[in-house]
Amino acid sequence: MTMQSKDEIPTLFTRASNISENQRELAQRILRGRQPFQMYFNAALEDAKGGVDNRWFYFSRLGGMVLGIDFDDLRIFSIVGDVDDQVLSAVATNSRRTEFHVSVEDAERIKVIGSRRVIREARLRYYQLARRTRFPEEKADVRRLESTDLEMVRTFYARNYDGTIFSEWMLGHPFIGLFIDGLMVSCGGTVVLDRAGKAANIGNFSTDPSSRGRGYGKIVAKALVNRLIDEGIEVFTLGTTEENVPAWKTYEAVGFGLLENRIELEFGVLGQK
Repeated sequence: MTMQSKDEIPTLFTRASNISENQRELAQRILRGRQPFQMYFNAALEDAKGGVDNRWFYFSRLGGMVLGIDFDDLRIFSIVGDVDDQVLSAVATNSRRTEFHVSVEDAERIKVIGSRRVIREARLRYYQLARRTRFPEEKADVRRLESTDLEMVRTFYARNYDGTIFSEWMLGHPFIGLFIDGLMVSCGGTVVLDRAGKAANIGNFSTDPSSRGRGYGKIVAKALVNRLIDEGIEVFTLGTTEENVPAWKTYEAVGFGLLENRIELEFGVLGQK
């Protein structure tokens, strides 16, 4: 049985499980060399075969694409290349709480359509790391988090950063926790896994406020990359906001290089004041 969205996808879109061979080839042409979007597409097709069918796509007559994904209480759209006003109107008027990861130009167009729903705007920094060799092991109590850890992870994010985008299905991919005296103080995991392309998008890094400044985020990031390298992954991407200076400085210290800047817009639920 496939995992469906909480409400219907926009009618202009094709769900990952229904992508045709022609659409697959078109997507590869549009997304070639464009990480992390190329891995998003490949991973969506792979996950749909395993029953997680929560991603969908639109192919614009102008040569661009819109990629959509649903988390528990959030819908995210990413726009790559040129797209038409019809699809921008469709994504900007969908009823759910929504984020857009887009260029400056597309952000301005979307804000015109849904200006009253904008509740947050930030500048995103996308990073990439190419690596085939493991980092040296750190002396720390780290382990992979499993489905049995679901409530612990949800509670951790709710207590430390309730804006974290997290869903149960994410624990099906490598997710790492760091523990002190049996309590988890830091974690991070895999958001998108493209095994065919040997690539992964990672994120959700968070450290308990009382434990920050001790390098735990760096330890978790390296442990996660090591676990993914063991599984054949060679390219790693992640994103953070411009304002989150400690986070992107940590990523740069690990070895990630800046790939691209984008705008993140957040819309509230339609009709919610």
